[in-house]
Amino acid sequence: MSYSTGLLALTSILLLVGCNDETPETPPAKKTLPKRNVLLDGTEPDLTFSESGGAYVHKLSQTQFRISQGWQVSPPQMKDRVSSLRLQRNGGEFDVTLTWSPLKSQLVEVVATELKLFRQRHGEGNVGLIERAEAGGKVGWKVDLASEVDSDVSRRGRVYWFESETTNDRRWKIKLRASFSQDADATEIDKLLTHFEWTDREYGPQRQ
Repeated sequence: MSYSTGLLALTSILLLVGCNDETPETPPAKKTLPKRNVLLDGTEPDLTFSESGGAYVHKLSQTQFRISQGWQVSPPQMKDRVSSLRLQRNGGEFDVTLTWSPLKSQLVEVVATELKLFRQRHGEGNVGLIERAEAGGKVGWKVDLASEVDSDVSRRGRVYWFESETTNDRRWKIKLRASFSQDADATEIDKLLTHFEWTDREYGPQRQ
């Protein structure tokens, strides 16, 4: 789906789709880089750390996310096939949560629903216009939040959505949600988009 077609579909859906009262809770942060790819119950998570590549690999969606210096990473969490990873920088000045979840409907429909929820939770005037976003050549969506964490005016937010369609026809939503102080440089969040690497059906083997 092209960006212009997706934007038209998203605009139409926003006029029709309902919204919920609850937003997903962010898992508690720990300030140590995980050393094991094993969950508390002894099972292997969908999201694992590659020591050689310095990246978290989500094999089911055929994506990975590289970790750079200066970011503190909490151990990955997984619940109901939704994997999440939390990163922090500068003592919490930047707080980022990435999630990988199965996509059961069109991404534009999911984005529209979440935008309606944001507007209900944060207020219409605190949710920006939907914009085009790009990560490693893959096109997605972005929106800015003028306030974050239950309308905490000391922080603002930014959310990105991308889709991965694997070679076995499974589709995944990859979401990056960031919270940061009002005076922080938001381009530090944009830089994280360069850390995504895609090997899904759209891209085939990772380009060098």
